[in-house]
Amino acid sequence: MAEKLVERRFRPKDQLDLRIWEETGNSIARHIWDAAIASVIYLEQAITKTPGSAAPLLESLLQGQGSTPLHAIELGSGCGIVGIALAELLPHCSVLLTDLDEVEEIVMKNIAVARPAPSSRVRYQPLDWDEKLPDDLCDGHIDLILVSDCTYNADSLPALVNVLDRLVQMSPDAVVLVALKRRHDSEVVFFSLMDSVNLFSLHKDTMQLPSQHGQFDEVELYCYGRKDRQYSHHCKPIMAS
Repeated sequence: MAEKLVERRFRPKDQLDLRIWEETGNSIARHIWDAAIASVIYLEQAITKTPGSAAPLLESLLQGQGSTPLHAIELGSGCGIVGIALAELLPHCSVLLTDLDEVEEIVMKNIAVARPAPSSRVRYQPLDWDEKLPDDLCDGHIDLILVSDCTYNADSLPALVNVLDRLVQMSPDAVVLVALKRRHDSEVVFFSLMDSVNLFSLHKDTMQLPSQHGQFDEVELYCYGRKDRQYSHHCKPIMAS
């Protein structure tokens, strides 16, 4: 029996009114997770120039494109909420959502109801991290790589980091935005794997998302890239209302 679908509406600020379908059952891939919500808020803050709320490196990338299209790819996109939000927020933006075949139906449903900003587009392409990258991925140029809630399975981390390394080899100036909510001690291996391929944390923030019983859950947000990028290494907490 097919899982029940529900439409979620997100409106962190007046700039964005996001509609995303997700499954309500036990699916991991077709569910909206906390780190994805944090990424949406973080991108919106960077694009709308909310003072002191996002990495200067990310703000510079998202605010400095002008008429030059920004090319973004999301790995493990699931429902596609992060990449779709970026396409709705930022004009002149081309976003490629990628994941395994099991998400295609729901991600295409979400693309169909998306309302991209002027001259922006969002599309989907299956991508298995264990297979060779397609030569035409993002037309060979990537400015921003989005990764949200993809570190919970330690067994898949070597493949994830390998893909990130290959993408940055294709586009050495690319920024990798990683959002994660730690659930297991085994997730720490992600950081050493990133170091091993010379992808360095250029900026770190934390965001507190409201949880049950008046509590908050912490999401960590990292901007990764090659070490020779100019950056301001900085860490501060962000509260999400």
